[in-house]
Amino acid sequence: MKASQPSSAEAAQQIKSLLKGIHEERADAARLDELRRLFGQLVKSGDLTFSDKEKEATITSATTKASQKWQAFLEKQHQKMVSQLMVRIVQNKKTAVRTMWGVIAASPKQATNKALTTVHPDLIYQWLKAMMGMEEEIDKSLRHMIEQEFLHPYLDVQYYALVSIARLATDGYNSLDNEEAERLLQLLMMVPIPTGQKDIDAGNYLFPTP
Repeated sequence: MKASQPSSAEAAQQIKSLLKGIHEERADAARLDELRRLFGQLVKSGDLTFSDKEKEATITSATTKASQKWQAFLEKQHQKMVSQLMVRIVQNKKTAVRTMWGVIAASPKQATNKALTTVHPDLIYQWLKAMMGMEEEIDKSLRHMIEQEFLHPYLDVQYYALVSIARLATDGYNSLDNEEAERLLQLLMMVPIPTGQKDIDAGNYLFPTP
């Protein structure tokens, strides 16, 4: 039987509980994955959206005010989850890398007309920044996982990854150490570049255009 959507109060309580870290590594990974699923449900239900659209200055009803307050709460808690995942990625936790991909896949950026969704560029940027700062080298198995499960299959992910890598290089132009610069180059080399229109036409998208 399909699980029912939790009420706002229930969801808020679950989120607050799941944001508490656990010392045992497997249990902590399961906690973050459960958070990912919960936020994914809230995105599907329309409770949580990611958009550049400016919020209206005038609140016309108590319902609108409550909805905006709920949205702001969810955005803040979502970022707390992402921040926790970034810490664990830096610590070379492979489960955190995969969970973050799930977060990106379930957290699209919504266009102003609401008919188009895209990869959330800030989430891709945060993920790559954490990867750049990993405490250990990206080993062969992690590299294979990154390429085969996330970077190679989707043209839109490739595009936003390249944009983020360029941004990281620009932001850190005078501050990146040799290890960070080498890691960023390693990440760049993982992103396939289409060689022509045929590759683009045959490509898949994480968020296809309707």
